[in-house]
This record gives sequence, structure tokens and C-alpha cells, in this order.
Amino acid sequence: QGSYQEYVRVSVMDGVFIMPDEVDVQDAASFFVNPYTCVGICDTVKADGGSAFIHTAAASQLGQMIVKYLKTTDAPKLTVINVVRRQEQADLLKEIGAEHVVVTSEADWKETLAALIKEHKVTHAFDAIAGESSGEMLTA
Repeated sequence: QGSYQEYVRVSVMDGVFIMPDEVDVQDAASFFVNPYTCVGICDTVKADGGSAFIHTAAASQLGQMIVKYLKTTDAPKLTVINVVRRQEQADLLKEIGAEHVVVTSEADWKETLAALIKEHKVTHAFDAIAGESSGEMLTA
């Protein structure tokens, strides 16, 4: 059984709850995606023996959730290297507790990323952007 199902059977006592009327049906159907993805990313890195990973588009809701999750006591002890395009995105992440943020609009971002990869022995990268950014990170 995968994580995407057209139909699913759950207990009415603990697997169903009423959504507020103001919540759109599409939003209600996907409300769990980011939390599930956040924990899945962290669990994947930990299960593979990693201690650090890169996350692009890190100012997204998912990226913010990862930063917050890794600050909780229940989370695996991992380091995330957050990659964003603009300084205001970096500021947002730092305000919520991000320790490492690389801004790709800065001239030396590749050198900064390379140093963090080496320092934290990064073994995984989760790239939400793809395209040229994937290649650029691999050559950092």
C-alpha cells in the first residue's frame, strides 16, 4: 500500500474527523502532504545513516516545517542546509530557527554551499526546483 490511494478504509472512531465548513474540499484532501513529506525526508536521511541534507526552495511551507520539526525533541538529530533564492527568504528562515541558509543570488553561494557540505558531511539533497539548480548543487 502506497501513500496515495483513491479509497481508504479507516475506523470511524479515530480515523475520521469533521473539517470546518470554510475549508475547501481540495485543501482538506491534501492537508497532510507537507507534514508527511517533512517526516519522510528526515526519516529517509536518518535511515540511510546520514546526519545532514540540503533542501532547496527552503522558504516554502515544507521548508519552514522542516526547520521547525528539526527543533523538536521528537525529531531525528539532523542538520539541514536550506537553499533559497533571495535574502528575505533567508531572513524568514533564520527568524524561525534555521542555522544554515545559502542564498543563490549571492556571488559566492556555491563556495558557501560546498563548505557546508564538507563541514556537515552532507549525504542527501532534496531539490524541489530541479533544472539547472540540481546540476549547480552537484558541482558546488
